[in-house]
Amino acid sequence: MFKFIQKIRCYLSKSNPTNIVKFSFECRSCKNPINFPNANAFFIILGVLANNKYTKVIYEKNQKQGARGNQYRIEIYTMNVYLKQYLQINFTAGLGNQILCRVSCKEYIEYLINNFHVNAPSTYNLSPIISTQDKNLIRNTIQTKYPQYLTCFDLGFNS
Repeated sequence: MFKFIQKIRCYLSKSNPTNIVKFSFECRSCKNPINFPNANAFFIILGVLANNKYTKVIYEKNQKQGARGNQYRIEIYTMNVYLKQYLQINFTAGLGNQILCRVSCKEYIEYLINNFHVNAPSTYNLSPIISTQDKNLIRNTIQTKYPQYLTCFDLGFNS
């Protein structure tokens, strides 16, 4: 019952800060940009990404292997209904049997790092470098800047 009430509150958030939250991100490594239909979807996915049971942010030193450059990726370990709904078009292949798929959109990942305190691994260690998320740090950023979307973030985190 709690999740149902949380979902209703999230979708009833009426203000849409299109001038302060970015909803579209160009991706060189995949054919389609990431486009969120609204702020609710953006904050739901941010909640999912803050939950370490679903995802990790990594930094791959791909340049040594002949790629264009080093880059951040979001590795997805467990599929989630919201990930499928909002990010599936941007999934690239996973690795091995633990990583189901990845999101390799540099613009999106750097936006999350710079604006929402998503933990990014330092770029000077050995590759790949994995970082886990601090839910409270991300949540406090939302509480301060976008309190009307805290319910959406919680919905994604607890899904």
